[in-house]
Amino acid sequence: MACNCGLQEIFTDRVSRHDAHKYERRGLDVRARRLLRGLERKVDLKDRTTLEIGIGTGGFTIEMLNRGAASAVGVDAVAGQLEQARRLAEAHGVADRLQLTNADMTEISEQVSPADVVVLDRVVCCYPDWNGLLDAAATHARAAMALSYPRYAWYTRFWVASANIAMRLLRRSFRLYLHSPASMQQLLRAKGFSPQVIGHRAVWELLIATRT
Repeated sequence: MACNCGLQEIFTDRVSRHDAHKYERRGLDVRARRLLRGLERKVDLKDRTTLEIGIGTGGFTIEMLNRGAASAVGVDAVAGQLEQARRLAEAHGVADRLQLTNADMTEISEQVSPADVVVLDRVVCCYPDWNGLLDAAATHARAAMALSYPRYAWYTRFWVASANIAMRLLRRSFRLYLHSPASMQQLLRAKGFSPQVIGHRAVWELLIATRT
Protein backbone atom coordinates (compact mmCIF):
# COMPACT_ATOMS: atom_id res chain seq x y z
CA MET A 1 0.00 0.00 0.00
CA ALA A 2 1.45 3.35 -1.01
CA CYS A 3 1.49 5.88 1.77
CA ASN A 4 -0.22 9.22 1.32
CA CYS A 5 0.60 10.01 4.94
CA GLY A 6 0.71 13.79 5.08
CA LEU A 7 4.45 13.74 5.70
CA GLN A 8 4.93 17.03 3.84
CA GLU A 9 2.66 18.69 6.40
CA ILE A 10 5.12 17.83 9.18
CA PHE A 11 8.49 17.73 7.44
CA THR A 12 8.28 21.13 5.82
CA ASP A 13 11.25 22.83 4.20
CA ARG A 14 11.67 24.87 7.38
CA VAL A 15 11.74 21.75 9.55
CA SER A 16 14.18 20.08 7.17
CA ARG A 17 16.55 23.06 7.32
CA HIS A 18 16.29 23.10 11.11
CA ASP A 19 17.06 19.38 11.39
CA ALA A 20 20.05 19.70 9.06
CA HIS A 21 21.39 22.68 10.99
CA LYS A 22 20.99 20.75 14.26
CA TYR A 23 23.07 17.89 12.86
CA GLU A 24 25.73 20.35 11.68
CA ARG A 25 25.99 21.81 15.17
CA ARG A 26 25.59 18.73 17.36
CA GLY A 27 25.84 15.60 15.23
CA LEU A 28 23.41 12.76 15.81
CA ASP A 29 21.07 12.96 18.78
CA VAL A 30 21.37 10.51 21.66
CA ARG A 31 18.85 7.99 20.28
CA ALA A 32 20.53 7.78 16.90
CA ARG A 33 24.01 7.54 18.44
CA ARG A 34 22.91 4.62 20.58
CA LEU A 35 21.30 2.90 17.60
CA LEU A 36 24.47 3.35 15.56
CA ARG A 37 26.68 2.01 18.37
CA GLY A 38 24.41 -1.00 18.70
CA LEU A 39 24.62 -1.63 14.98
CA GLU A 40 28.41 -1.39 15.02
CA ARG A 41 28.58 -3.97 17.81
CA LYS A 42 26.80 -6.43 15.54
CA VAL A 43 28.17 -5.52 12.10
CA ASP A 44 31.47 -4.14 10.87
CA LEU A 45 30.39 -1.28 8.61
CA LYS A 46 33.66 -1.17 6.68
CA ASP A 47 33.05 -1.80 2.97
CA ARG A 48 29.36 -2.52 3.59
CA THR A 49 26.48 -1.24 1.50
CA THR A 50 23.63 0.47 3.33
CA LEU A 51 20.03 1.42 2.68
CA GLU A 52 18.18 3.89 4.89
CA ILE A 53 14.42 4.05 4.42
CA GLY A 54 13.12 7.40 5.55
CA ILE A 55 16.61 8.86 5.45
CA GLY A 56 15.43 12.33 6.42
CA THR A 57 18.25 14.85 6.32
CA GLY A 58 20.81 12.07 6.18
CA GLY A 59 22.79 12.22 9.41
CA PHE A 60 22.65 8.51 10.22
CA THR A 61 23.73 7.45 6.73
CA ILE A 62 26.49 10.07 6.64
CA GLU A 63 27.84 8.63 9.91
CA MET A 64 27.79 5.10 8.45
CA LEU A 65 29.71 6.33 5.41
CA ASN A 66 32.20 8.11 7.66
CA ARG A 67 32.72 4.81 9.46
CA GLY A 68 33.74 3.02 6.30
CA ALA A 69 30.55 1.97 4.52
CA ALA A 70 31.32 1.60 0.82
CA SER A 71 28.11 3.10 -0.53
CA ALA A 72 24.65 4.07 0.58
CA VAL A 73 21.14 4.49 -0.75
CA GLY A 74 18.62 6.75 0.94
CA VAL A 75 14.89 6.71 0.20
CA ASP A 76 12.49 9.33 1.49
CA ALA A 77 9.01 10.47 0.51
CA VAL A 78 9.76 14.16 1.27
CA ALA A 79 11.81 16.02 -1.33
CA GLY A 80 12.82 18.79 1.11
CA GLN A 81 14.44 16.27 3.43
CA LEU A 82 16.48 14.86 0.56
CA GLU A 83 17.59 18.33 -0.49
CA GLN A 84 19.16 18.81 2.92
CA ALA A 85 20.59 15.26 2.94
CA ARG A 86 22.30 15.99 -0.38
CA ARG A 87 23.73 19.26 0.94
CA LEU A 88 25.04 17.64 4.12
CA ALA A 89 26.55 14.73 2.19
CA GLU A 90 28.44 17.19 -0.01
CA ALA A 91 29.64 19.11 3.03
CA HIS A 92 30.92 15.88 4.62
CA GLY A 93 32.60 14.65 1.45
CA VAL A 94 30.46 11.53 0.99
CA ALA A 95 28.06 12.64 -1.75
CA ASP A 96 29.83 10.50 -4.36
CA ARG A 97 28.92 7.37 -2.35
CA LEU A 98 25.29 8.29 -1.65
CA GLN A 99 22.31 7.78 -3.96
CA LEU A 100 19.11 9.55 -2.94
CA THR A 101 15.61 8.66 -4.17
CA ASN A 102 12.39 10.59 -3.56
CA ALA A 103 9.73 7.88 -3.26
CA ASP A 104 7.68 5.59 -1.05
CA MET A 105 9.84 2.50 -0.51
CA THR A 106 6.89 0.13 -0.83
CA GLU A 107 6.19 1.51 -4.31
CA ILE A 108 9.75 1.17 -5.64
CA SER A 109 10.90 -1.87 -3.68
CA GLU A 110 11.63 -3.93 -6.79
CA GLN A 111 13.79 -1.13 -8.20
CA VAL A 112 16.02 -0.87 -5.12
CA SER A 113 19.03 -3.16 -4.83
CA PRO A 114 19.60 -5.19 -1.66
CA ALA A 115 22.08 -3.82 0.87
CA ASP A 116 24.12 -5.31 3.69
CA VAL A 117 22.50 -3.04 6.27
CA VAL A 118 19.00 -1.51 6.25
CA VAL A 119 18.02 1.28 8.66
CA LEU A 120 14.56 2.55 9.66
CA ASP A 121 15.07 5.17 12.37
CA ARG A 122 11.74 6.63 13.58
CA VAL A 123 10.00 5.56 10.38
CA VAL A 124 7.45 2.81 11.04
CA CYS A 125 5.53 5.12 13.40
CA CYS A 126 4.78 7.39 10.42
CA TYR A 127 3.48 4.56 8.24
CA PRO A 128 0.06 2.87 8.57
CA ASP A 129 1.05 -0.35 6.75
CA TRP A 130 3.96 -1.39 8.95
CA ASN A 131 3.75 -4.93 7.61
CA GLY A 132 4.31 -3.92 3.99
CA LEU A 133 7.07 -1.47 4.87
CA LEU A 134 8.95 -3.83 7.17
CA ASP A 135 8.55 -6.71 4.73
CA ALA A 136 10.12 -4.60 1.97
CA ALA A 137 12.94 -3.53 4.29
CA ALA A 138 13.70 -7.06 5.49
CA THR A 139 13.70 -8.40 1.94
CA HIS A 140 16.49 -5.92 1.09
CA ALA A 141 18.73 -6.58 4.11
CA ARG A 142 21.49 -9.12 3.59
CA ALA A 143 23.18 -8.88 7.00
CA ALA A 144 21.38 -6.65 9.50
CA MET A 145 18.64 -4.14 10.22
CA ALA A 146 18.54 -1.24 12.68
CA LEU A 147 15.21 0.17 13.81
CA SER A 148 13.76 2.61 16.29
CA TYR A 149 10.04 2.86 16.97
CA PRO A 150 7.76 3.94 19.85
CA ARG A 151 7.77 1.72 22.93
CA TYR A 152 4.51 -0.08 23.60
CA ALA A 153 3.59 1.59 26.89
CA TRP A 154 0.80 3.67 28.37
CA TYR A 155 2.69 6.92 27.94
CA THR A 156 3.42 6.27 24.26
CA ARG A 157 -0.26 5.44 23.70
CA PHE A 158 -1.11 8.75 25.36
CA TRP A 159 1.51 10.59 23.28
CA VAL A 160 0.27 9.09 20.00
CA ALA A 161 -3.38 9.73 20.83
CA SER A 162 -2.69 13.33 21.87
CA ALA A 163 -0.63 14.02 18.75
CA ASN A 164 -3.34 12.63 16.51
CA ILE A 165 -6.04 14.69 18.22
CA ALA A 166 -3.91 17.77 17.55
CA MET A 167 -3.51 16.73 13.90
CA ARG A 168 -7.29 16.43 13.53
CA LEU A 169 -7.87 19.83 15.13
CA LEU A 170 -5.33 21.35 12.74
CA ARG A 171 -7.06 19.55 9.84
CA ARG A 172 -3.89 17.70 8.89
CA SER A 173 -3.85 14.24 7.40
CA PHE A 174 -0.62 13.15 9.13
CA ARG A 175 -1.03 10.52 11.85
CA LEU A 176 1.31 8.74 14.23
CA TYR A 177 1.01 4.97 14.58
CA LEU A 178 1.84 2.75 17.53
CA HIS A 179 2.51 -0.66 16.02
CA SER A 180 3.06 -3.80 18.05
CA PRO A 181 6.80 -4.44 18.61
CA ALA A 182 6.03 -8.13 19.18
CA SER A 183 4.36 -8.37 15.78
CA MET A 184 7.23 -6.56 14.08
CA GLN A 185 9.78 -8.84 15.71
CA GLN A 186 7.73 -11.88 14.68
CA LEU A 187 7.85 -10.72 11.05
CA LEU A 188 11.61 -10.26 11.27
CA ARG A 189 12.05 -13.78 12.64
CA ALA A 190 9.92 -15.13 9.80
CA LYS A 191 12.24 -13.32 7.39
CA GLY A 192 15.30 -15.03 8.85
CA PHE A 193 16.48 -12.44 11.37
CA SER A 194 17.31 -12.59 15.04
CA PRO A 195 15.91 -9.33 16.52
CA GLN A 196 17.29 -7.95 19.77
CA VAL A 197 16.13 -4.87 21.68
CA ILE A 198 19.33 -3.06 22.65
CA GLY A 199 17.86 -0.27 24.75
CA HIS A 200 15.50 2.65 25.00
CA ARG A 201 15.68 6.40 24.74
CA ALA A 202 12.67 8.41 25.94
CA VAL A 203 9.65 7.01 24.01
CA TRP A 204 11.83 5.07 21.57
CA GLU A 205 12.76 1.40 21.54
CA LEU A 206 15.99 0.49 19.72
CA LEU A 207 16.35 -2.81 17.93
CA ILE A 208 19.07 -4.55 15.93
CA ALA A 209 18.20 -7.62 13.86
CA THR A 210 20.88 -9.80 12.31
CA ARG A 211 20.58 -12.59 9.75
CA THR A 212 20.58 -16.03 11.34
